[in-house]
Amino acid sequence: MVRRYNIKLLVFLMFLVFISCGADENEIHKVSLDKHDEYEIYKMNLEKIDDMVIGSEFPVIVYADEDKVIINGFGIFIYDINKKIVTDSLDIWRFANSITIKNETDIRPWVFSNKDGSELYLSFEDYMNFDDNYAYYFTYSVIDKSILEISRNEYEIKKQDIFECEYTMIKEEIVDKSIGAVAELENGTYIYLNMLDYIVGELEIIVLKEEKETRYWVFK
Repeated sequence: MVRRYNIKLLVFLMFLVFISCGADENEIHKVSLDKHDEYEIYKMNLEKIDDMVIGSEFPVIVYADEDKVIINGFGIFIYDINKKIVTDSLDIWRFANSITIKNETDIRPWVFSNKDGSELYLSFEDYMNFDDNYAYYFTYSVIDKSILEISRNEYEIKKQDIFECEYTMIKEEIVDKSIGAVAELENGTYIYLNMLDYIVGELEIIVLKEEKETRYWVFK
């Protein structure tokens, strides 16, 4: 058992070194938890984003409308379509790894959004061996950029009414272009992600409206 945990810790330590190149040391949320611990949730350093290569999981759209797109993959990024810039970010993997290393668990982050994209629901759980002592749940306000710890019950209630993308079969050619699920808006607009050469800095948002594609480079 100890040997297994040592291997897991080594893997996560290596991963932590890798993702720390994208963390901004100057911008953090200090979180004092009900479990009498204090952790720090960092923002991502966009100046180092070109040094990052996509891992085993592709980025996904957490929320999308014609004004903003919220992406989760190697961190959370909130992209303003009108300003064409990333306006906010959270290094959720670094936070997950800080819990993993301290408590010898295997914490993974999960992210959902409410229906209008004003609030995110974050969970950090050991997905293989769930232990409530090492499970953390938060809401993050996209508007005022504040984070609040909530109970598991509150989290499960909020998760019942979330924004969802689909692997839509209405237009298969869109699915073929996208690296993940496609957001289909009520007005018939499709929003999806693409990436060249699996480089994080090459991530782009594609908005398909009335048969016209508009592309937005997330980090350029």
